[in-house]
Parts: sequence; C-alpha cells; structure tokens
Amino acid sequence: MQKILKKFYLTLLFAALIFYMILFATFNIILHWKPLYVSRKMVIFILIFSTITSLVFPIWFRIIKFNRLRKNVVMNKNEFLKFEKILIVIPQISVWIYFIADIFAISKMPRLYLMILGLYSVFYYFPSEKRIKLEKRIFRIIENEQQNISDN
Repeated sequence: MQKILKKFYLTLLFAALIFYMILFATFNIILHWKPLYVSRKMVIFILIFSTITSLVFPIWFRIIKFNRLRKNVVMNKNEFLKFEKILIVIPQISVWIYFIADIFAISKMPRLYLMILGLYSVFYYFPSEKRIKLEKRIFRIIENEQQNISDN
C-alpha cells in the first residue's frame, strides 16, 4: 500500500514541477512577459483558497471520515487507499497555486505564505511508513477480507 501511495504522490509532485517548468519557460523565456497584475482582492482569495486546500480541508475530511467510521467500526483496505489518495491530492492543490501565482505580480509576503503552505503540503502529506501505520491504527484497517469474515 505504501508503494502505491508513494508512486501516486510522486506522480502528482513531478506533474506539478513539470507544469511549473513549462509555465516558467513559456512566460519568462519564450514570451518575455512581465508579471501579470492581480488585485488585492484576488490575492486574498488566492491566499484563502490555498489555506483551505492545504490546512482546512484535510482536517475537515479526516474528521468526517472518522465520524463515519464510528458507525462502521472498521474500514477496508480499498476504502482506506481511496481516502489516502484524496488526502494527497487536495493539499497538492496549494503547490499548484503557488506555481501559478509565480506568474502574477504578487508581493513577497503573500508569495512567501503560499510557499510555506506548499512546502507544508509536500512534506506533511508524504505517505511515509510511520504515517500510514498510524492512520491504519486510527482508522482500524482490515488487511484482508478473511479477517473481516472471521470478525463477524
């Protein structure tokens, strides 16, 4: 399971890096564009959206999943894998937002905030063995179907 999640995670991360390289090359090297102007309201919207995708939504999603788990008592392996993939995808949006915000004329402080959120998303949601073991224990994962049959 950890190999599947790592492969999925790295695929998303490398896709974001390739997207950034293409974006950077297109705007700065090929087109020689100056950074695009963005209003303050748009900067605030970008910061709030990045915060929601990096911090708020993963916590909210875990709470909802855990509350549903109280009724079911256990979660099967496929459901857990789907849950983990969602927890990898949603915070990665903040990385993409940072890369897109790089083409805009945003001041240093909001850009630094976006960079910190992006780095947090990249490092915190990395599917390490320790994190997966902890979440398997929290969500009471069934490793195979025979355990589920014998428990009933």
